[in-house]
Formats: sequence, C-alpha cells, structure tokens
Amino acid sequence: MKDKNVHKEFDYTIPRKDGSAFYLKLRQSRKNPLDFSAILGYSPKELNSVFKLTRYNGKSHEHRNVLDKEPAFYEFHIHKARALTDLEYN
Repeated sequence: MKDKNVHKEFDYTIPRKDGSAFYLKLRQSRKNPLDFSAILGYSPKELNSVFKLTRYNGKSHEHRNVLDKEPAFYEFHIHKARALTDLEYN
C-alpha cells in the first residue's frame, strides 16, 4: 500500500479482453485501523467513468443510508449498487 497523507492506499486494475475493466481500491487510515474502505468498480469500454459496484466501510463514522431512509448507525457497513439509478447516484 502506498503511504498518502493520513492513510494508506492501494489501487489495482483488472483489464478485460473487451476493453472494459474492473477496479479495486483499498484505503485505510494510519491512525485508526477501523477507518477503511474497499471499493470494487467497473468501467465499460465506451465510458471514461468507474461505477462503484460495492464499497465496504469500516466502523469509523456514523452512517445513514439516504436511499433506504433508515436511521443513522455507527457500525461496519456495505454499499451495493442495485440499479442504474444507484450507479448514477454515487
């Protein structure tokens, strides 16, 4: 992992034969090991964008899921793309 200002980071690209690619991005705070994110993304060949398919977050902050309108909580949590509207929202 590369050392950044206050966190460590790792990026990995998995190219596909059709020109699209999957992306893996890991980030972890150097001060708080529970402050982390692991993101799996996808980039279609014809677009210059990465769509976040899923993101795993550590137990480091209060979280509120605005799409599901659930109350805020302080726990490990996972974000998952469910439809095109979710991909556009993130």
